[in-house]
Amino acid sequence: ADMRSAGSRALKAKARTEPRADLRDAPETLDPPSNFGIVEQQVYRCGMPSTANYPFVQQLKLKTVIILPGEAPKRLLTTFFVENSIEVHTLGLRHWRPKVSWKPISDELVKEALQLVLDRDRHPIMLCDSRGHNEVGM
Repeated sequence: ADMRSAGSRALKAKARTEPRADLRDAPETLDPPSNFGIVEQQVYRCGMPSTANYPFVQQLKLKTVIILPGEAPKRLLTTFFVENSIEVHTLGLRHWRPKVSWKPISDELVKEALQLVLDRDRHPIMLCDSRGHNEVGM
């Protein structure tokens, strides 16, 4: 019994003297936007990035982002794109119209998005919608 308690005391003493890992020194975790996916090399799709996703998005070294919903991105996100020299195309705002047909998105939006995606000079490119599976999944 004495040997066990002596060993236990030695372990506790060692634990007190060893430096603890400081979380501030830990590498930053990369958190992708919701429903992030690789469509093909240098073509990505996802939901709208939040501030928690910015380090991940920076790692992609994007040249272009296509915003598909019929709403403007939040100012913080727009600022992030500007600060990182990412060209933004808000196609949803240009092609939005009341839902009067069975088509979830207009032919014009699809055509313009495809023209942008097929232009390899704009790659890496990322398509965003509100959740990352509605418009970008089409």
